[in-house]
Amino acid sequence: TLVPKPTGFIALVKGLDGIVTHLHDVTLAYTGYPEHPDSKGPGFVQIFSPILTAGDCSFHVHVRRIPIKDLPRHDDAELKKYLFDMYEKKDELLKAFKTTGTFPGSTPREVPL
Repeated sequence: TLVPKPTGFIALVKGLDGIVTHLHDVTLAYTGYPEHPDSKGPGFVQIFSPILTAGDCSFHVHVRRIPIKDLPRHDDAELKKYLFDMYEKKDELLKAFKTTGTFPGSTPREVPL
């Protein structure tokens, strides 16, 4: 379960209101990395070391572009609720990814590094 940081998010949205037009909600998943119960995922060395990942570590990125004007910018409680709802959706995305290997409703594209 992911845990959002509402204080920073609220400050960010208020501070960038009128400066930026969109917020990008990015969710990352990976495959090909040996999972351990207490692991938080691959680190820098594992990502770039084919020996440690058997050369088959892939990252999957789900991006949503959200217009700032669609956020409840002038109500801290509503903005906090929006953030927690967004993180619930992230948990659902990651749960579906773990089951199917893809993010629901997305079209996978391979992007070489």
